[in-house]
Amino acid sequence: MVVIHFLKLEPAQVHVFQAGRTLFSGLLDDAPRYKSKTGATVLLPSQHLVLTQVRVPSKNRQKIAQAVPYLLEDSVLEPLEQLHFAIGAQQRDNRVPVAVVNAALLTHIQQRLHTMGYKILHIFPDVLALPWQKNSWTLLRLNDFALVRTDKNHGFVSEVANINLLNLMYFEQLGKPQKIQLINADKLSKVLDLPRETSCETQTIQSTIYSFELGLKTPPELDLMPTHAQAIDWRALWPRLRISVALVMVWLLLAFGEKIYRIQQLKQQKNQLQQQVEGILRQTFPDIRRVVNPRIQMEQQLAQLRQHDVLDTGFLAYLQQIQTFITPSQMQLKQLSYQNRQLELQALLPSLQQLEQLKQQISATGLQVTIQSVNSENQVFEVRLRISRLNGL
Repeated sequence: MVVIHFLKLEPAQVHVFQAGRTLFSGLLDDAPRYKSKTGATVLLPSQHLVLTQVRVPSKNRQKIAQAVPYLLEDSVLEPLEQLHFAIGAQQRDNRVPVAVVNAALLTHIQQRLHTMGYKILHIFPDVLALPWQKNSWTLLRLNDFALVRTDKNHGFVSEVANINLLNLMYFEQLGKPQKIQLINADKLSKVLDLPRETSCETQTIQSTIYSFELGLKTPPELDLMPTHAQAIDWRALWPRLRISVALVMVWLLLAFGEKIYRIQQLKQQKNQLQQQVEGILRQTFPDIRRVVNPRIQMEQQLAQLRQHDVLDTGFLAYLQQIQTFITPSQMQLKQLSYQNRQLELQALLPSLQQLEQLKQQISATGLQVTIQSVNSENQVFEVRLRISRLNGL
């Protein structure tokens, strides 16, 4: 992972390193364009940030995010709408760690790095990138400044000349540490005014790269990157969301079940229609033993009838005369048979008026219609008609 450490903001001066090796050091305008699939972590100079903590009694993450800016209104110099707040996890005593930075500055840095080919994953205060142990402080000398990490989510920056004054102030606020680890600050150990119970361990490192890479092995909690800073606490939202999620799941199951039920219904209707078609084919042409494709077999049988020169008074003649009256839109045909020069028709009709209309239509063609039977069930009429010619031929 590439680390971009801003040493200054105006003019922007950076130190870019990766895996213990410096890639670039100098003005950002002179830095080469860079492309990396692993992304980059940005360290901002903590003297341009505010690292603090506030007490918020609410456990609701959304309410905490709404309350923090107003609780810090008297502690910041800029208007709240011009600031970006990174909020950490609430502690047991209701304390919430907060990092504050100018929103326009943060956006400007992101845009500049993006145009240079960097994919920014995290933005941390540089003081929180120092290694840290419980009950101890870590002090890193960086040119004329001293970066001091005092806690998991807290630290401060001081000019080297004022380090004792700030130490005294933070000793009173945070309590005296058991140990202070000095990095690149062996000369400071001689001038630091420390309590007797505090030990001073000096660690000499030729560069700051190792210190920051060691500290970043455990990423800081306060991430100034907007996508991380505004992350949703789903555990806090779950009690309110679970009913909605359950309703959505029930709706999806019902919709899915309805589709399956509908598909099964259509399959059953298809099978019933297939059986009806096969039944009509077998009744019309009893010599057929095996039904494979009813439509094709019906066409073949009709073609054979035409080849045998069936008389105009035969089955085909009847069909030609009544075919326009027995369409599926007008009735549900159940059976059609031809015997003794008479055509027998069995069908389902929605009303007696339609039965009378069918009889009149067929009679108008010169055929004789006799109603054999009419049965009614669920407002559907099953009728049997006998159709013959007036002269009996």
